[in-house]
Amino acid sequence: MKFERVLWLFLGLSLLLSFSAVAFAQSEADMEEDAEMMEELYKRVFKIGDFRVYSMSDSIGNVYPKFQKKLAQFDEVMSIRESNKAFVDGFLKKYGGGETETYKAVRNINKKFEDIEIEGVGDHYELVVERFGWLDTSPDNNAKETLDFVKTGMEYISALNQIYKVRAIDEYRRILRLVPEFSSNERYERRMNRMLEEANELAVQLKKEEEEILSKRSWPNGVSSTSAGTPAALSSAGLNFLNGQSDWGGNTKRETKILKVTIKGDWFVAERTLIGTPLRYGLPAYVAVSDNSLPADQIIVYEVTFVTKNPKMETNFLGVWVGDVWNMYKKNLP
Repeated sequence: MKFERVLWLFLGLSLLLSFSAVAFAQSEADMEEDAEMMEELYKRVFKIGDFRVYSMSDSIGNVYPKFQKKLAQFDEVMSIRESNKAFVDGFLKKYGGGETETYKAVRNINKKFEDIEIEGVGDHYELVVERFGWLDTSPDNNAKETLDFVKTGMEYISALNQIYKVRAIDEYRRILRLVPEFSSNERYERRMNRMLEEANELAVQLKKEEEEILSKRSWPNGVSSTSAGTPAALSSAGLNFLNGQSDWGGNTKRETKILKVTIKGDWFVAERTLIGTPLRYGLPAYVAVSDNSLPADQIIVYEVTFVTKNPKMETNFLGVWVGDVWNMYKKNLP
């Protein structure tokens, strides 16, 4: 009898250990699967990027798309949160150790997964819940930041080159109309409407000023002679050089076209050596350019200096220095 009891005890312990081993293996497998899912979720959210509105400055014409991108990013992360809420909430209950404060929960999560040699799971969780949390705070913040951005831009619009004033106010008006898409808060919509009225009035004023200025502008006369080469030959050489440059005639993104080059002045010493001998010569010119950033009836005029590679007054140009920039009506280009 004693032997039989020992045998049954041994068999019971063996079964218990076996079941425990299976349960432990299953638990570890579940943790590995959860860690993989959290890592995948982290990668998706991180790849989308920060959808909060801040530091939105860019060249005129390129700012509005950045605001549109913020809206798209917000919507994408919101969709991910809605479809993964049950998993994220369950993850915290399983591994957060009952903590509700994120930093404490993250510490517990990292510890549990480190026990099975998986690093950084809590850190992945932390970023995911941080971005999900931004979804609740960013609508009003984004609306306010958008309004503040436009307010600042309108205050400094008078300091812009004439080329950009009308384009800037048109872009600011488009950006303002995005405010209700960021937030349904009526306070920001009321502010948007007030600012739109002001922006519309400013747009009328700026367009009138531009019309008055451009109607008086004509293509400047060039020089009749230079110290080396005829103005016609030099203009042709300058135009050919610019057409071969990636940031000029070769700029396919802006569809830049070099319409005309006129020699503005005579050759001069652009750079000297330490002992004062000429190193490079410069040739001043006007360059007429059209691109897709401009209204169809306008061109940009660059006042440039073609700089030579060698200390000779020849058209072996190294590059160009850009000075003043202004716009004019395309119809006034001879």
